[in-house]
Order: sequence, then C-alpha cells, then structure tokens
Amino acid sequence: MFEQSEWKIVASEKLRTMWRGQVVSMASLIFLLVSLVMMLAVLAANPYRIVVGGGVGFTLFLTLGSAIAMLVGGIVYLVGLYGLRNIQPEYRTAFYLELVRIVLSLVSGLAGDESLLASVLDIADTVLNLVILWLVLQATGRILGELGREDLVQRGKTVWILNLATTVAGVILVPLGMGSVLTILIAIAALIASLVAVFWYIGYLGRAADAVKESL
Repeated sequence: MFEQSEWKIVASEKLRTMWRGQVVSMASLIFLLVSLVMMLAVLAANPYRIVVGGGVGFTLFLTLGSAIAMLVGGIVYLVGLYGLRNIQPEYRTAFYLELVRIVLSLVSGLAGDESLLASVLDIADTVLNLVILWLVLQATGRILGELGREDLVQRGKTVWILNLATTVAGVILVPLGMGSVLTILIAIAALIASLVAVFWYIGYLGRAADAVKESL
C-alpha cells in the first residue's frame, strides 16, 4: 500500500493539514492561558474589580475568541483526518469518532452545564479524545514503521504518554479547586501541561508529514 506514490502524497498532505489544525488549536490554548493569567492578576490586585470594572465581560470575550479559534483548528484537523480515512482503518474510525464528539458536544450544550447529562457527556468526550489520539498515533506509527522511521514511532509513544498524563491530571485536579483563585491556578497549570502535550503532537505530525514526503 505504502509503496504507491499517490497514497504517500495524500498522506503527507493530510498529515500536514492536521498539523495546521493543531497549530491553530495551540494558539487558542495560549490565548486562553493569557486570559486566565490576566484574570488571576486582576483578582490578586482587586477581587471586586473583575466584577465592578467590567473584567468579567472582557474575560468572557477573550474566552469566546479562544473557543472560536479552537473550533477553526478542530475543523481543519477534521478535514485532514477525513482525507486519511482510506489509507489506514484507524484513521477512518478516528474520523467517525470525531463526528460522534461533535454530536455529544451539541447535546451537552443543550443539556446545560450543571446537568448530570452534561457531566457524563464531558467524561465521554474526554475518553473519546484519548481514543481518537491513540487511533491516529497507531495509524501514523504504522506508516512511519514501514518507512523505517522508528525515531518518530518512539516520539508518537511520548506524545501518547504526555496526553494521557495531562488528561488524567486535569480530570483529577481541576474539580479539587476550592475558591476562584485556586481554581484559576489549577486551570493555568493544566493548560500549561496541555500546551506541552500539544506542542509534542504538533512536532510529531509535522515530522511525520515530512518523513512521508521525503520517501517519495
């Protein structure tokens, strides 16, 4: 399968598309991190200013901008994954699971943030996200293995460990936050860890795209 140049061309192009989507998503995470740091700074200086001075509205605006950027990055990533669906079965499964995540996200939004259903769907989304990542890494790792790029295969394993660790830490630590300042501090720490994991994933996708292209 992988000796056919046209399939390698598609794989390289779509992996690069997924890379672009992750770059946009990472930018949105950085934007959100800056928003949280600004909120923490305002709270530390004057806890009442964030409410009286319009800080809540400004923070919500920054959060909305981050969410829009994350949505755009997700769409670009999904386009790349769709283009890979016929190259490896795991890509196809990952694409379908991404569609399931979109549906669950819509249902969760309709259910309301405080509902039990929304909480259950949030957990399901977290699990699905890890499963999708694992499928992508498995499929990409098989391609890279065929190309003799064991260095990148090992990098993919590191990406998995980082993402698994940050996800588990986020699920355990964030609910423990007591009080607004502590909650923001934990959220900032979780975001920084997520940025590291995303950074490694971005590097992995970019190098994988280059490796496939170089094998043509």
